[in-house]
Amino acid sequence: MADVLQQETLPLKLRTKVLSTLAQSDESGISSSLFHQMLKSEKHSVRWLGALGCGLIRDEKSVDPLGLLLLYDTSIFISRVACLALVIIDTNQSMELIARALLEGSEDVRRAAAESLAHHPREGHQILKEGTKMEDILVRRAVVFGLAQVKEPWAIDILEEMQVEESQWVVRNAATQALEDFKMVNPSIPLPMKEIHEIPWLISFASERGMGISPGQSGWDMLATTLKEGNDDQRLAAMEIYRFKPSEAKNIIPNLYQIMNGPEGVLREAAYYTLWQLSTSGIDLPVPA
Repeated sequence: MADVLQQETLPLKLRTKVLSTLAQSDESGISSSLFHQMLKSEKHSVRWLGALGCGLIRDEKSVDPLGLLLLYDTSIFISRVACLALVIIDTNQSMELIARALLEGSEDVRRAAAESLAHHPREGHQILKEGTKMEDILVRRAVVFGLAQVKEPWAIDILEEMQVEESQWVVRNAATQALEDFKMVNPSIPLPMKEIHEIPWLISFASERGMGISPGQSGWDMLATTLKEGNDDQRLAAMEIYRFKPSEAKNIIPNLYQIMNGPEGVLREAAYYTLWQLSTSGIDLPVPA
């Protein structure tokens, strides 16, 4: 399991599942030592997993190294997961480190700190309230993103007040955008899918090749071609459709395995997620050669 966690040739989602299993085992001593070691890795994804693991097991001994990752790591993604881990560990020292990041970190780190404080009602919410009154414009702007995560009436009241009374336009605009986002339809709720031959981007893809799409199998054949030959956005969109319609995905499973075993990135993670969702839908996945 330790070897799997450090193999960057494997999808991050798969390694995260392994991490979760290890964190929930009774081998707390082994997992703690392993996660500490991973925090020092030169590999970006291994440090990310190590920070996540330390948070999952609420390892108080990892607070200092997590603080270093939060404040000084070159990757904002690692700073974000370090923030979440420190909030979950929830000691005086861990909360002080997050407050320090809000006051002293880079703009992205300050935002990560504020958003993590939104998940700590006991102390985090009070820190966010106090942050709205601080002189540092970067603190006030970061706090807006934290309040946007809270989504409670008192947080909305503060954002509305900042929208009107804030003297700096960058903070005022951030508050306005947060309030507008509250009114939007939840993007996690999927919209009904159009018929395959009516999907605009797929029609455009076909027309670029001098072809049309008719109802029925023609559209699915073109979608399979998109998965092989489209750009990254088109291939991601194709995989999303197959997750909605798993019964149509049987012929493209080898292509999904090929993408999953390809270069690290969003496509590889999407391919793994698609294969996993097909499996949970009852599709029999052949073992790749």
